[in-house]
Amino acid sequence: QISILTAEHSVLSAQREALRQRRDEAKTRFEKATHDFAEARTQSETADRAQSSAENRILFLERELNDAERKIEALRSEQTTLAQQV
Repeated sequence: QISILTAEHSVLSAQREALRQRRDEAKTRFEKATHDFAEARTQSETADRAQSSAENRILFLERELNDAERKIEALRSEQTTLAQQV
């Protein structure tokens, strides 16, 4: 009976060790996935800020373009008026 229990103990010990190894591997994968997720989140937030900055820059440049077009139109109108006076 002791030899049977010893054999069962050996089998259970081997199973326990295999389970511990699987647990450790799963923990390592989980930690890597957590790190990768945090890194992806940081990259996403950085990209969002860059996109927002680019959109604001585009709006600013569009306003400058509109202002320049209005000034050009005003100068053309003034040129036409001056040409008519001459």
